[in-house]
Order: sequence, then structure tokens, then C-alpha cells
Amino acid sequence: GARLVLVARSEEGLGSIMGMLDGSDHVALPCDLSVNSQVDGLFSMLRAQGLVLDGLVHSAGQTYNSGVSIFDYETALNLFNLNFFSFCTMVKHCSKRRYMHDGSSIVAISSLAALRGSKGQSDYAASKAALD
Repeated sequence: GARLVLVARSEEGLGSIMGMLDGSDHVALPCDLSVNSQVDGLFSMLRAQGLVLDGLVHSAGQTYNSGVSIFDYETALNLFNLNFFSFCTMVKHCSKRRYMHDGSSIVAISSLAALRGSKGQSDYAASKAALD
């Protein structure tokens, strides 16, 4: 009987997932978590709809294959924005009582890559290791 608030970039993907859920109380909010102002806006939307969370699961992630010799700062920053900094911003908001009930839980989904990186995955591995 949980009520879910789903967040994703793709409205189509959100609609597809919403169609698989039982119940009609669920909420789908499109948001690009790699854009900090959109993460802030997400919490404004939650507040405007009177939604207070019982938990947060951050399972956002994107990979990018690149070797050290072709490192690109902007690409790495985008990965960190999505994979790590969006989580930090969400936790900042969730630490305010108006967004989460007492006793709520926060979970971040990392990756095995954080412990055992593979060739061409240093940016992704580093962004997930930051969660650990």
C-alpha cells in the first residue's frame, strides 16, 4: 500500500512505469537530476502538492566510456552531477522536516564499479564511489 513518487527525465518512461503500478495515488514528476535547479524545483513541486516523504531511494546513474587519455571535464562533471551531486542536493532538502517524516530512510544505489572499476569507466566509477 505504498504511495510512490517517481522521478525520471523521460515522461514516456514514467508513464510506462506508472502503468505497471497498482493503485492510483502514485505521482510521476519529470526531472533531469543532472541539473541542480531542476532538483531544487522537484522539491518545490513536492511541497506545492503537499507531499511529505517516508523515504528516498536514489538510483540514478549514467555511464560513459572514456579512457584517461581522452578525459573530458564537462562529461565527467555531468556524470558527477547526476550520479553524486543530485543525491547530495536531495539529501539537503530531505534533511528539512517539511519534506520527510521523522524516521524516514534514505538509500543511495552505488555500483560495483565503485570498488572494481573496469577499463574506460574511471569517471563512472569515481562518481559512484563518491556515494560510498
